[in-house]
Amino acid sequence: MRFLSLELENFRQYEGKQTVDFSNDSKKNFTIIQGANGCGKTNFMGAIQWCLYGEEQIEASKYEKSMTLEMLNESIIKSLKTGDKETVRVKIILGDDKPSLIIERYRVYVKSKTGVVEIYDESFKILEHQSGGFKEVENKEVTIKRILPKEVKGFFFFDGEKLDSFFRVGSGSNIKKAIFDVSQIELIETTIDHMEKVERDLERKMENVSPAIADKSKDKQDMLTKKLKLEKEKEELEREINKANKDLNDIEDYLRKHHISDVKQTQDDRDRLISEKRGLDDRIVEIDLEIKDLVLKDYSSLHITHEIKSTIGKIDDLDKKKKLPPDIDPFFLRELCESGKCICGTEFSKNSKEHIKIEKMIEKNDYGENADLLLEGRSVLRDILEERKREVKEIEKLNKEKKRGEDRLKIIRERLDDIRIKMEGTDEEEVSRKESERSMIINALGKSQANQSICISKIKDLEETITEHTKDLENLLEKSQENQEVTGQVKLLNDSIDTLKKILFEIVEEVRNTIQTKTEEYFFSMIWNRESFKQVRIDEEYNLSVINNYGHECLFSLSAGQRQVLALSFMAALKEVSGFNAPVIIDTPLGRISGEPRDNIAKNLPDYLKNTQVTLLVTDTEYTPSFKDKINKRTGAEYLIKFNKEKGVSKILKNG
Repeated sequence: MRFLSLELENFRQYEGKQTVDFSNDSKKNFTIIQGANGCGKTNFMGAIQWCLYGEEQIEASKYEKSMTLEMLNESIIKSLKTGDKETVRVKIILGDDKPSLIIERYRVYVKSKTGVVEIYDESFKILEHQSGGFKEVENKEVTIKRILPKEVKGFFFFDGEKLDSFFRVGSGSNIKKAIFDVSQIELIETTIDHMEKVERDLERKMENVSPAIADKSKDKQDMLTKKLKLEKEKEELEREINKANKDLNDIEDYLRKHHISDVKQTQDDRDRLISEKRGLDDRIVEIDLEIKDLVLKDYSSLHITHEIKSTIGKIDDLDKKKKLPPDIDPFFLRELCESGKCICGTEFSKNSKEHIKIEKMIEKNDYGENADLLLEGRSVLRDILEERKREVKEIEKLNKEKKRGEDRLKIIRERLDDIRIKMEGTDEEEVSRKESERSMIINALGKSQANQSICISKIKDLEETITEHTKDLENLLEKSQENQEVTGQVKLLNDSIDTLKKILFEIVEEVRNTIQTKTEEYFFSMIWNRESFKQVRIDEEYNLSVINNYGHECLFSLSAGQRQVLALSFMAALKEVSGFNAPVIIDTPLGRISGEPRDNIAKNLPDYLKNTQVTLLVTDTEYTPSFKDKINKRTGAEYLIKFNKEKGVSKILKNG
């Protein structure tokens, strides 16, 4: 289902009624809406989200200068007299070729006697085309979920300028949430929660059967209560971490865009140093793992090096004495002794001088039977020592690299500290305040992350103990002769819960692997210097990595433009995996990308969003002649947002 049209009435900058007819051509599936910064592009997307979900869900900092407490157009607010009412309305018409749904939300404002503009009335309705015309839908929530659930809308309506921050801080939790949202696993999770509750209730019924069952059941219930408490604590810590990361990003964005060039340059320097620091931190972790692998690989030979060298020396001595291989094969000499007859035909007895002489020859050539084995073994042992030498050299090389990295990290930390002191001591009061706030946030963030790690570790330990208690409780219940029916029910519930958890894990893993594959595919097709990169990964902890051609992590050393391409690739992958074919709206998709990279995206993005209705909200610096030329054959409609600075209102005009 596509957007056919959007009607705005008095929504923020948009005074009066204004309409946009989206391109409904499957071959020309792009609608371009161009406008300068601050003209209302972000509010345009906010209007769509407000109409569908009752909330704009736009970063306030994106348009805080023009944003008022209410969404009613400011020009109209100024013109209102006491008792006057005015309406904000957004209407979306959806369908394939013809309208099939009309979604409309409005809010009426009134100016009170105190001069304050207040909400007087509001309404939300959906009309669906049925036989005989349009009829109002009773269950509006189900209808919206059918179009695009709120949980996954962020992968269809998003701000391209903010995308790169998705991977800059807390990416593991961001990516995990995105994958879980797109997996649509709420029903399975709800079922597991319900079954665990029923299981607990049944186990309580069995507590009167025997003291052992009662004790074991009580222990399990206590642990489940502790686990639930820890999970709530973990969720609260995640919220704290996400908020701290967001606040940190907002402060750094403020400093990056500051009107004083020295402040902006200092923050740019800090961004570069932080990116380098993260890359070095990751590389040092990799080095430690590589050294550990080499040490473990070499562990067995490390403790017997002396014995290996001694054995090689003994074999070398035999070789020097010409005993390897022997002049006469000992096997042949033994045959002579056993037969009692020389090759010349002369016979000799067991104790004769001839027999004794042959025995001495056998003793002298004792190694002869295993000569080939010894020579081959010496070669293998030499290879082991050579391999060990190579591994020792590799460890030395890695340790030197680690030392260089640690030395560089020390310099970076000192430089970052200098930047903090400089920013806090600046004469610009707001910059100084923001920098002090940033330092407090970083300290609080570190504590929250440490507490989160402790919390996760405790939950893991508890889960293992709960599993053991569950098995013990099952065994006790099976041995009990009473309440066999309840015992059977508990066992069935346990088996069912285990099965559902396995299914849940498999679904999420499949989605994670698919998103990883798609993200990598899209990234390599859109990135301009693809030869510099080797792989894109999402590990089991949901951390996203970009591996360069040297095999090293380079996510945090990516430029802002490269991160934006990565984010666009990730969002395109999430959208495809979600299973929903809802319209996609991207605000400022190319804000940090220029030149050849921009043209590359213009060329490839339509292929990854084929059969999808796409609206791009672009600035004039993004929508260059070259970009326009590349995407023109896929563009079905173009609009321009004209902003009237004197009145503070915007008008949407159709191009062509």
